[in-house]
Amino acid sequence: MLGKEVFARRREKLKNILKEGDAILLVGHPAAIRNNDNHHLFRQESSLYYFTGCKEENTVMLFRPGMTPEYTLFLRPKDAIAELWDGYRHGVEGAKRDLLADEAYEVSMLGKMLLPLLKDSNRLYYQLGLDPKMDSDVLAALERVRAAKGRTGLGILPLYDATEITGEARIIKDEEEIDLMRKSGQIAAEAHKEAMRFTEVGKTEKQIQGVLSFKFLNAGADDYAYHPIVGTGNNATVLHYRDNDKLCKDGDLLLIDAGCEYDFYASDITRTFPVNGKFTAAQTKLYQAVLKAQLETIEIIKPGTLFSEVQEKAIESLSASLKELEILEESVEEIISQKLYRKYYPHNIGHWIGLDVHDRGKYLIQQESRPLEEGMMLTIEPGLYIPEGDMDAPAEYRGMGIRIEDDILVTKDGYENLTKDVPKEIPEIEALMAEKSFLA
Repeated sequence: MLGKEVFARRREKLKNILKEGDAILLVGHPAAIRNNDNHHLFRQESSLYYFTGCKEENTVMLFRPGMTPEYTLFLRPKDAIAELWDGYRHGVEGAKRDLLADEAYEVSMLGKMLLPLLKDSNRLYYQLGLDPKMDSDVLAALERVRAAKGRTGLGILPLYDATEITGEARIIKDEEEIDLMRKSGQIAAEAHKEAMRFTEVGKTEKQIQGVLSFKFLNAGADDYAYHPIVGTGNNATVLHYRDNDKLCKDGDLLLIDAGCEYDFYASDITRTFPVNGKFTAAQTKLYQAVLKAQLETIEIIKPGTLFSEVQEKAIESLSASLKELEILEESVEEIISQKLYRKYYPHNIGHWIGLDVHDRGKYLIQQESRPLEEGMMLTIEPGLYIPEGDMDAPAEYRGMGIRIEDDILVTKDGYENLTKDVPKEIPEIEALMAEKSFLA
């Protein structure tokens, strides 16, 4: 669990990003109903948590650098009955004591207090679309700010997207975040290894998902970082396959894309392996093509490498393999220039990762690809997907979907693979699968 000083340091970072006269309003998630009167497990909006450490629903932060008060929280009041049923609330005084807010109000006061708190601001950063009621309250408050200016001729307070600011604050990870992400990666890696040991002909995708769940929670993770993909056979060619309810058959590959969340921080790992524990010749050829692309792409990661160069390296490698395996007949140059590879590699090489599995942060700076910097975290996840109904592809590859994914930290001199403990070389995978899972 992170200490108060970590969140205070992050607010100092926010102060350095914002300009004089700026204000940023961050809104926490409300409780979400699953069905009838049952709620989903609450999880705080990531940027609000990043700057406050507050894990309570219906919380709002207003930050105005250099003004008094600078850091204001709006949150639920203390309520003995509600706390009896649902747990502790900070309340107004607790927000000052526990979360170091300069000022705090009950969240019901937000609409009333935005006028005096925003009247001296030049612009407001806010993310529209998270909460329609909150959007309405904020826009109404901005209109009141305009009206309060009287006949000055000044227009409504300019509204800017807060995600640009929060993304830039979050994209370089601090040491506390890196430690938490290492732990998240270690837990997820052990879960993937146990899933490999457990998998055999006759098991279901759901049973294998259950192994992941047990290993995640038993090791101290809070939850999945996202709904896991456990796809056997042709299901592995569906990029966001979610059903996880089919039987694992002899001769099929199994793709598992799963990560956990540990103290709010995500991991994201994908491995593909044969259900029966042994790769066929055709599976080996397609798998080695994806592994080659992943290894070559990871090797160019270092400060200064452009994000576009990372993607281009994967495209070059996979395109050469599509030609070599006679999946595409055109020249490698044509496969790349005409983007023919997109038929079998339809996604990009990866994404930022952190508090969100698809984390905030720009990929372009002034319309140019962003260079990697020390402290950035990204995934590297090339793949090839050949649906069983694709009559253009060689028959031996049809019904195969292969993706290999790791979580990579950009370091001063290169990179650190946070999820390297999960085998991905064929001999290592086959050796691990020959072991018996204690859950079998």
